[in-house]
Amino acid sequence: MSLPNTIYAASELAVHKTTYDTEKFDVGQKLEYADSRKYRFALAGELLVKGELLEGEQITTEDDLTPTATAVGATAITATTTGTEAADYYKGGYAVVATTPGLADLYKLGTHLLLTSGAGDVFNLADETILVALTTASRVSILRNPWKGLISLATTALGWCAGVAVSLIPSAEWGWVQTGGPAACLAGGADIEGVAFAASDNSAGLGITADADSEFVIGQVMLGGDGDGKANIVFLTID
Repeated sequence: MSLPNTIYAASELAVHKTTYDTEKFDVGQKLEYADSRKYRFALAGELLVKGELLEGEQITTEDDLTPTATAVGATAITATTTGTEAADYYKGGYAVVATTPGLADLYKLGTHLLLTSGAGDVFNLADETILVALTTASRVSILRNPWKGLISLATTALGWCAGVAVSLIPSAEWGWVQTGGPAACLAGGADIEGVAFAASDNSAGLGITADADSEFVIGQVMLGGDGDGKANIVFLTID
């Protein structure tokens, strides 16, 4: 059975420029135009500036958690946590089983209450059930939805490069960020057409020609800019 997971829209409607003060769609919802431009619905963690490269600021305290014994078919994972993140902070994110039993199983997360930094915190699964039984020898790590709490991409990345801002989205509000197709991207230098374009490790929020460093490559330059802080057109391949 096929389900319509992507919103297909006419570009003249400029849906991607719309901002919201409520969560109109699920964070991560995909929007696509016929000309190959792709977007994801995102929550801003600060004021997002047009053309900047963005990342989700990941809290890494919920790594290698010890779960309680969890049977096949269960709809939640109960674990001893180490942080006090707010209710539903991780909703729409993922849990990965880092060790056997259940090694490499990945589950999408649903709702959860305020974490207590202790035993008995429950992470409901969004739409799956446990495939392989977990024991107290298993370890589970939790990842926030990559399009939640977006900020300007730091020179030392805190998370995955989640997209490029296409509008001014105020902090704690929602909108669309671009992940695929022709996009206006701020550059940290003069780039020539045809080169690989990557997140800069010198200037926060900017891109630059990929080099021997370990920057995250996000696409290819279609139209180069004239220098630092200028906009290029880049064919994004994030999504």
